Amino acid sequence: MTAKKVTIYGLLFVGVFACSTSVVFIKASEEHSILLAAYRLLLAAIILSPLFFRDLRRHRLRYPLRHFRATIWPGIILGVHFITWFIGVRLTLAADSTLIVTMTPIVMPFFLYIIFRQTLTRWEWLGTVLSVAGMLFLIFGDYQVSPQHVHGDLWCLLSLILLTYYLVLARVNRSIATIWLYIVPLYFFAGLFCLLVSLFFVNPIKVYSGREIALFFALAIIPTVIGHSLFNYCMQRISSQLVAIATPGQTIFAGMLAYIFFLEIPKWTFYLACLFLLAGILVALKDQSQEFPSGDTEL
Repeated sequence: MTAKKVTIYGLLFVGVFACSTSVVFIKASEEHSILLAAYRLLLAAIILSPLFFRDLRRHRLRYPLRHFRATIWPGIILGVHFITWFIGVRLTLAADSTLIVTMTPIVMPFFLYIIFRQTLTRWEWLGTVLSVAGMLFLIFGDYQVSPQHVHGDLWCLLSLILLTYYLVLARVNRSIATIWLYIVPLYFFAGLFCLLVSLFFVNPIKVYSGREIALFFALAIIPTVIGHSLFNYCMQRISSQLVAIATPGQTIFAGMLAYIFFLEIPKWTFYLACLFLLAGILVALKDQSQEFPSGDTEL
């Protein structure tokens, strides 16, 4: 395994942890779900804008208008994903919401085949099976007959499908010169979409408390600037299914964070599921010889 691959796998691990923190910030915030999504994305775009303009100067000749337009559709998909995700998180348990929305190993193969006619390798299939087995332990171990939780779970399920499609679009657009020229306008269009939708439900012109503003920035920086940016970067450089298999690792971190901040005590099945999820990731790593070069290697 090359040093470059080890670095990318390390970045994927950081991305998984960073994204797992979003559930804590969302539950802690009292702001309207859609407006919260809008602020998260717009702030992320603003924070990363210096990198966008830096790369725009460096690669102006390699960044035609069609590459800029290509970020609009992924941005809309990400915006709808966040809207459905934020709604679902507030209607179900933290660990359960993260579990559902990270079941990407199940959905990813369908998108890869439909868009790229790509099938999984033997080790990827085995890693997927182990990862899914871990998620099944959580599903059956934590199943509760609760109308409120079922409603939230359905929102999270829709969010899962949108998330997987949005991640696949990162690979579709890997010809864009650098990752910043892709994700910064993507975050901007996603945030603008959420802001326009929020106007039908809440007035954004109001006084915000320091606590809420801090949560806005926390959501923008940790799970978005760090987490989502790294996921998109990894989607362009390593196996898409490996990224999908790694995303349920958010469940492990989310369960620990939910215990620390909300005293949501996981059942024994959570620990067994964690073993299967980790095993799935390690098995999928055994057959990662393919990379997808895309412009600059720097982040």
